[in-house]
Amino acid sequence: MSFDTLNKINNLTWMNDLEPKILSCEEKVSKPDYQIYDICLKKLGVEPHYVLFIDDSKENVNAAQKMGINALKFINCNAMKNIIENEYILSK
Repeated sequence: MSFDTLNKINNLTWMNDLEPKILSCEEKVSKPDYQIYDICLKKLGVEPHYVLFIDDSKENVNAAQKMGINALKFINCNAMKNIIENEYILSK
């Protein structure tokens, strides 16, 4: 990710609602390197099975799954909504 893109992302108001923020350009490691998933898990402070990772790259999804993370390949918004509602526990 370029610094220009990073600046644009950081200027999005809803980004302030995300904690922790884990940006590969700041961590200097990116998907599908297992190190980025490990960094995420440590910053989240949870076991891998408590995480749901969604990505449009099968390679990234496979890497997350190998780390024990629940992972889905993004298809489209409606499909993701249905999968999450039907296969994962959400508080209603």
